[in-house]
Amino acid sequence: MQSLYDGGAEKLLVDMLNNFDYSKYDIDLLLEHDFGNYANLVPLEVRNLAFLLSILYTIFYMLSTIYYIIFIYYFLEDR
Repeated sequence: MQSLYDGGAEKLLVDMLNNFDYSKYDIDLLLEHDFGNYANLVPLEVRNLAFLLSILYTIFYMLSTIYYIIFIYYFLEDR
């Protein structure tokens, strides 16, 4: 899910998270953006992985940029 901004699916997800038995389950929530109208309703027992996802996006972007710089350098060097 992208965020917990607004909508029926977001509200249903928050309601489900509030009804889990956290003594039996460990719940991880993966969001693209950690904001929204329902973000403050998520129980503290839920581990939010939005920060981890943003770090992975940043690393991927940096590696792809380095790859293209190296590719262009070698491509232009041959000419």
